[in-house]
Amino acid sequence: MTIIMNCFMIYLIIKKSPKEIGRYRYLMLYISFFEIIYCIAGKVVRPFVHSYGSRAIIIVEAKDAWVNRTIMKVINSVVSGCYGCSSSILAIHFMYRYGSLHVNHRNMFEGWKFVAWCFIPASYGAIWSLTIFFIFPDDDGFTELIRSDILETFDWKMEDIVYTGFYYFREDKNGLHGFEPLPIVGMCILWSMMTSSSFVVYFFGYRCYKLVSTMTKNSFSSLAQGLQHQLFKALVWQTVIPIFMVYIPSSLILICPLFNINLGRISVVITVTMSIFTALDPLPNIFIIKNYKRATYQLLCSPV
Repeated sequence: MTIIMNCFMIYLIIKKSPKEIGRYRYLMLYISFFEIIYCIAGKVVRPFVHSYGSRAIIIVEAKDAWVNRTIMKVINSVVSGCYGCSSSILAIHFMYRYGSLHVNHRNMFEGWKFVAWCFIPASYGAIWSLTIFFIFPDDDGFTELIRSDILETFDWKMEDIVYTGFYYFREDKNGLHGFEPLPIVGMCILWSMMTSSSFVVYFFGYRCYKLVSTMTKNSFSSLAQGLQHQLFKALVWQTVIPIFMVYIPSSLILICPLFNINLGRISVVITVTMSIFTALDPLPNIFIIKNYKRATYQLLCSPV
């Protein structure tokens, strides 16, 4: 569904976009292509999020993999980094909308600056991947601790999987070993990335709301003004969806290890919600922007 919806979104952007949408079409294309790549990577690697005690881990089956375990660990970390990339894309989305509405900031996304902004999500993803890979590798003590749980939950032997994940303190069969500086630094990096993207979304979302609600005919033509209202409504829905599908589940996954709360099978929910999110994300644009909605209705209602 992710591939179908985003391919259809790409078709609408290229063929049915109003002229007034400007460079915003390139940002929407950027997001749609990213979600398709994210979907394909998830399908190939098939990661599962699993919470056990003091650690939340991302598991990938490596038994029949066409590369060795070390490469699988790298791939697992890169796919995990896609989450950091997706959260920052949403933040850039809101910044762009604000810049396009504010007279003094419309040149912030012109020319090479637009390309530079598009590299920010990639840098977020890279930092997230490197943090997961180097600061939170697997360790023998925790591997032995979760061996029976992985076998019971997934019917996998530890030798058949690779995993990485975040934690605040080490844990093995002898219990918890207290806080360690390096994992704390790693968790601070991950939390700072999440909170910074969330802050940007809420801050610029509120600023967009204030600008759209005070728009006058002097600042935009009536056609452009209507389009701005449509884009803002779509953006609101594109904020509500990730809040419930991404931010809340991932926050729980990050918080529970701090209090040694074992989510068990419930933690698989985030694997499902992330998959659903990439399929739902194009829908607000498709059904709120008039040109896209009209083209969709014509396609669905036209006689065969």
